[in-house]
Amino acid sequence: MRLVTLLSLPLLAALSGCGLSEEAYVQDFVEADCAYLLECTSEPILAFQGWDTEEDCRADRGPEVASDSAACVYDKKAAKACIDAVELQTCAAEGEDRAYPAICQDVFTLCDGADPDTGADTESDTDTEAAAQ
Repeated sequence: MRLVTLLSLPLLAALSGCGLSEEAYVQDFVEADCAYLLECTSEPILAFQGWDTEEDCRADRGPEVASDSAACVYDKKAAKACIDAVELQTCAAEGEDRAYPAICQDVFTLCDGADPDTGADTESDTDTEAAAQ
């Protein structure tokens, strides 16, 4: 029995190094994002958002991030790199907008309506125009 336990440890270590699950990514991203937002956002904007604490921010942002990514292809490796980059991000200079790290754009791809073979949006311009009318 002890041999089985010892043999399973390297397997568990290898599996855990493969990247974050989608649920863990959403949780970790929101935590890192809210830490940034509370440190770098002005008090009036935080008050407008209703974010007195990181918990308030996470309660607001978590469901939004999870639902925005629901119909996407998830990349575990990009997810880990994104979290690391967000955690290292410093506040934007005064008057400048925050830019999320570029790697974060690779975490969720082919969202809603994208062709999995080409990555292109499957809605044509005429479909979009007809839907808008």
